[in-house]
Amino acid sequence: MTTLTVNPTYNLNETASICQGQTYTYPDGSTGTVTETHTSLLASVDGCDSIIVTNLTVNPTYNLNETASICQGQTYTYPDGSTGTVTETHTSVLTSVDGCDSIIVTNLTVNPTYNMNETASICQGQTYTYPDGATGTITETHTSVLTSVDGCDSIIVTNLTVNPTYNMNETVSICQGETYTYPDGSTGTVSEVHTSLLTSVDGCDSTIITTLDVIIVDNTVTVNGSTLEANATGATYQWVVCDNELAAIDGATNQTFTPSSGAGNYAVIVTEGSCVDTSDCILLDPTGLENVDPYNISIYPNPTTEDLHISWNGTISFVRITDARGRLLYELNVQNTKSIDINVGLYEDGVYFIHLYTDDGIVVKDVIKQ
Repeated sequence: MTTLTVNPTYNLNETASICQGQTYTYPDGSTGTVTETHTSLLASVDGCDSIIVTNLTVNPTYNLNETASICQGQTYTYPDGSTGTVTETHTSVLTSVDGCDSIIVTNLTVNPTYNMNETASICQGQTYTYPDGATGTITETHTSVLTSVDGCDSIIVTNLTVNPTYNMNETVSICQGETYTYPDGSTGTVSEVHTSLLTSVDGCDSTIITTLDVIIVDNTVTVNGSTLEANATGATYQWVVCDNELAAIDGATNQTFTPSSGAGNYAVIVTEGSCVDTSDCILLDPTGLENVDPYNISIYPNPTTEDLHISWNGTISFVRITDARGRLLYELNVQNTKSIDINVGLYEDGVYFIHLYTDDGIVVKDVIKQ
């Protein structure tokens, strides 16, 4: 009796997977690199057909590029768990959920933070605006915490100085005929209140109000019989002889003066504080000791800035001009004329004396150049 044996045939289904870039070998020896369904026709050990259907899946691998930024002082954690604190390019090699490689290239940029110190100044009464928008009006140190365009902290420490403005008052005095120069460079010759608007070394306003007092020395003299009296009170006095280049008379320092030698040509130098002025010369006749002016001398304008006109009657031989120190500045023979014009524009401002040499002596007149 013969026994019949039936050998099996095989029909199998299987799944397989590889990573992108790998090669899969099917049961029949062929290969695959893409996702597909492959049928392998084989013969079993018993010589029967064996069919294996393989569902091949190709899982992707990843190659990514990314950019990232942090602020100076911060730490960045890369996808692989390592960290970075400087600008660099870092490669993270990972494994995906399918077991395939995943490469991430990270370009890390470290943006700066700023710590700056600055100085600033304003004038008293002004307001300074700090970088953070806050304002200041006093000398102080202020910290502004800002955010840069990259989102990082920017700290600016401002040292603010408030410079003073000045408002000053001063009182000064000059003698008549002098010129005072104010702090702003302008000048004054009369009593007044002047305001100088200046700028200090720090660029701030400086206002100086100057009260200018012009001291006018009373140089007039009154004749009382045989006595000459200076009209100025509370001053110091020195009587002089006009015919002798204003030579001082010894002991003649009182407000009144009585000539001991009879007739003469006299004047008085009056001093008030730092101001000095000399009276006109007074010619006393030898009989009545009274004030005379037979020459009708006229000098104008007085004060003057440039031109001076002098005229007279009778005979005058010379005209001389001296300054307050007695120095001869001008001399002219005028025997054949009755008037002259003199330009004193180049003289410094001050008091000058006109000496006119007459038949009766020297007549001295003072003029003011300003």
